[in-house]
Amino acid sequence: MEQNFKTNQMNKIHYSVLDGLRGIAAIAVMIHHILQVLFAYVSTRDPVSHIWLSVDFFFCLSGFVVAYAYDDRMKTIGLGRFFLKRLIRLHPLVIIGSIIGMIAYTVDPFVGAPLATGLKTVIFTFFLSLLMIPTPYLLYRDNNLFPYNAGTWSLFFGYILNVIYALALSRISRRWLLLVGVLSAAFLIYIVRDSSWFHGGWNTSNYMIGLARIGYSFTAGLLIFRYNLIFQHRLGFLLPCLLLIGVFLSPHRYGDWKMELYYAMIILPVIVCLGAGAGASGLTERLCRFLGRISYSLYMTHIPSVFLFRHYCAKINPTDGVLSLYLLIVTASLIIFNLLFAYAILRWVDEPLRKWLNELICQKKEKHLK
Repeated sequence: MEQNFKTNQMNKIHYSVLDGLRGIAAIAVMIHHILQVLFAYVSTRDPVSHIWLSVDFFFCLSGFVVAYAYDDRMKTIGLGRFFLKRLIRLHPLVIIGSIIGMIAYTVDPFVGAPLATGLKTVIFTFFLSLLMIPTPYLLYRDNNLFPYNAGTWSLFFGYILNVIYALALSRISRRWLLLVGVLSAAFLIYIVRDSSWFHGGWNTSNYMIGLARIGYSFTAGLLIFRYNLIFQHRLGFLLPCLLLIGVFLSPHRYGDWKMELYYAMIILPVIVCLGAGAGASGLTERLCRFLGRISYSLYMTHIPSVFLFRHYCAKINPTDGVLSLYLLIVTASLIIFNLLFAYAILRWVDEPLRKWLNELICQKKEKHLK
């Protein structure tokens, strides 16, 4: 098998397979959110009820990628430039998602009074969401920390972890980081055992679960990089992809938080290790790169449409959970729409905006040097 890792201009390996896995997980999350509506949020009926573990996978992968990108140059780029680069990478879609979410909320034709919370509250919530400040008090949004774009909760905790990484975790030795990993694992087990529930993080009643999940997974990703836990193999994208899908398709039953801990703490980090040790070339590599490219945009733009879909289904009230052909066509159309919309936002809004911001920063840096 030919050497199939690609290097970028800085002579760093580009992990194409990890890109592909991230894309698969993002698509799976979108499908899961739609299926939740169709199956009335009854997890035992949902055939892909463990897809929400994608969040744990995302953050394990994020820890690995952040360590890979910044561990050896945090001292040279400094805190300010690190935070600026992370903001340019992540925050444009936070803003875009807030705008999409507010529009979907205020024009929702399937609820009686979309502005019942009050126009001032709706506008104030929007401006706070631009700053990623939790506002869990809008109607019709289940006490979500970020009611316009519920998935932002994971980015909120991700920002916190990025700050902790820059201030502390990037500066400590492997042994101290391992201790942090052990403590974060103990904290996750304690929180989940105490609540007997693993699926949490997005609203006022379960935000501590989310913090514990992300804290462990991000640290696990850092440890994978620091200890070089990369499992080389010849099965390429296929092996880690099948394992990830296997986790998603595993049946759910109430009270199976121990199994979910096992998935999040052991299996998902192993999948990251296998993905980092796999190569891709030709069409597979191009597909993986595309999936990785669209993943964040899809994650940050699809949820407003899911809320509209939920309210639509509540209005038409499909009986006895029987999925009509019409409803299946609507569901398939929604999936296709979200994929196309995410790509359009990425191609014509997010990427140009990030390119402009990066060029602006480079120009200012050059002027400062002069």
